[in-house]
Amino acid sequence: MIWSAAGFWIGKDRDEATLDRSFAWLGTQRARTIQVVRCDMRRPCLAALRRHVPRATAVFNRFHLMQHLTRVVDGVRRAMWRQMRGWEKVELKRPRFLRLKNPENLRPQEQTRLSALLRLHSPIVKLHLLKETLRCF
Repeated sequence: MIWSAAGFWIGKDRDEATLDRSFAWLGTQRARTIQVVRCDMRRPCLAALRRHVPRATAVFNRFHLMQHLTRVVDGVRRAMWRQMRGWEKVELKRPRFLRLKNPENLRPQEQTRLSALLRLHSPIVKLHLLKETLRCF
């Protein structure tokens, strides 16, 4: 789904063909007036925006940004896990869901476990803190 600054919804499906038809219906002159477009981070959406409203600012919604950052943190965790041996693997894998929860939703014992994990694994610490900083932004 894409919205203009005026809040105009121009499509149901999330593919380039739908977006192209929507911009054709809108017309070139009206499309030029769009200054800001909220969208997800999918390539078809970004490609259509570059073609039809190249001067508009694309604003990504918070959900998709957080989803992307969570995947990055989890990818780093998996890469580290593959390099570890024995008890380290268990310690790294078990608290995965602690990192996925919002900090304000953690119970006290979960906060303690997450703090211990973050002290042990610096690449994950940096990415986790970046993700949480952006979540609060």
